[in-house]
Amino acid sequence: MPTKIAKLTSCQELVLKDSDVDLNNIPIMHCWLNDARLLITWGINITKGLSGRQNLGVYKQQVINKNKVIIRWLHQRDRALDFKKWQKLSNDKKFPVAIAIGIDPATTISAVAPLPSTLSEYSFAGLLRKQKTELVKCIYCDLQVPANAEIILEGYLKSNYTATEGPHGNHTGYYNEKRSTPSINYYTYN
Repeated sequence: MPTKIAKLTSCQELVLKDSDVDLNNIPIMHCWLNDARLLITWGINITKGLSGRQNLGVYKQQVINKNKVIIRWLHQRDRALDFKKWQKLSNDKKFPVAIAIGIDPATTISAVAPLPSTLSEYSFAGLLRKQKTELVKCIYCDLQVPANAEIILEGYLKSNYTATEGPHGNHTGYYNEKRSTPSINYYTYN
């Protein structure tokens, strides 16, 4: 099912930029007793590889400061592979990443479903809800995000920006070890 592009949406009514972005002003959880920091746990990560296909997924992000997070992508997953390929082949120094928080259940399910790479998560969400997924273009980067989102974070991942992540509790009952992970500075908060 094709998507529908919206011109004006509530997720872009209020836009904060640069030093006005403060992740402490949105509800972010401390999940497990010994977690190193706060985590954004159910934000939908939206990226686009060099092929031009957008990719959705759910990956936790550890808040480092008021406008910086690190994001944990598994090395073999689409986002990590897109980022590695971008690092190797792109002339652009910034890899755009958007996070949509507070979206509809069909898009959330699509972001975690094991879909073939030829099927858009947004199209699959439209099939689930029997209505086209409405998208809006990000303000500062070349990504499209769900128009019904409550909060959109826009930022860029840079090749040489990393920070130490963890430890964090895992749903399987153990804590992940600390590791160096790519970091994102969020420039806008819609």
